[in-house]
Amino acid sequence: MLSTVLHTDIAIERSIQIIRAFSEMERLKYGLIEIADQFDACKRMAEISGLKGNQAILTASTLVKKLTGYDPLEILGQKQLTSVPQELHLSPTDIGKILEISSQKVNKQLEEAKLQESFRDAKDKKCWKPTAKGKAFSVLKDTNKKHKDRRPVQQLMWLENVVAILKGCEKQTEFTF
Repeated sequence: MLSTVLHTDIAIERSIQIIRAFSEMERLKYGLIEIADQFDACKRMAEISGLKGNQAILTASTLVKKLTGYDPLEILGQKQLTSVPQELHLSPTDIGKILEISSQKVNKQLEEAKLQESFRDAKDKKCWKPTAKGKAFSVLKDTNKKHKDRRPVQQLMWLENVVAILKGCEKQTEFTF
């Protein structure tokens, strides 16, 4: 009776599926070291390019998939990575919407709290940079926009905890740690 069941079309189809799945697992098992080596090399390239943390990992994973057909993060069952720190990056415009003030007023408050300072660029345009105190609360990002000389446009972003600092600074002129 068992021999008649194993010779049915469904049994043959299932056997073929099992053999193919096993073959794929075997191929992948021996290819994991190669995939890991490719991932390490791609991650180093991403870091040399200035990417850090999750951005380097995601870029490396994408490149390895292009090179090998396998996504290392998918193999590990990782659909997403935890962002560090666990805070949003906000522009002065975003902060202004939360505080119901203009982005110009946000920049002024950040300056008054001694978290950023202004300077003039080569074209006499007002720009902002974080102070020593402000570096703990800020992130300088390259955007996909370019200056006329092809340099990336940078934007100073703030961790969301700066909102509470600015709310507290409405009563004082400088934030103290």
